[in-house]
Amino acid sequence: MRLSPIIHEEVGYGHYNGDKVRAMMAKALLRKGGIIGVVGNVGDLKSCIYLSLDPTWFGDDWQLVELWNYVGEDARRDNRAFGEQQIEFAKNCSDRIGVRLLIGILNNVRVEAKLRLYDRHLTRAGAFYIHEPAGVT
Repeated sequence: MRLSPIIHEEVGYGHYNGDKVRAMMAKALLRKGGIIGVVGNVGDLKSCIYLSLDPTWFGDDWQLVELWNYVGEDARRDNRAFGEQQIEFAKNCSDRIGVRLLIGILNNVRVEAKLRLYDRHLTRAGAFYIHEPAGVT
């Protein structure tokens, strides 16, 4: 939970809602369709990823949807493997559960470097685009 406002500040959009974040965390902690992967020790997390097991909106198939893959700023300098470890963790979860993994980048922070990272580990499919009306933050 301590990382969630930091993650949102760096790569989120819209307004932060701690209650919604806690509900999403509970989904994982109560084993009700969420998976959290971490690298590091208690009080010194280097990186974390959140995967949500959700049905596709158009059918009965299930998928793992990555909500975030975050590497702390100090860890980015120390070891570039943390992001790769999280991607491999997500792929392993997908393989073990037997559902597709939907993972990607939905922000404009260090996009080119992230694309290179993801391209090394996954097959690219499509793109996201955002339109923000005037006055919307």
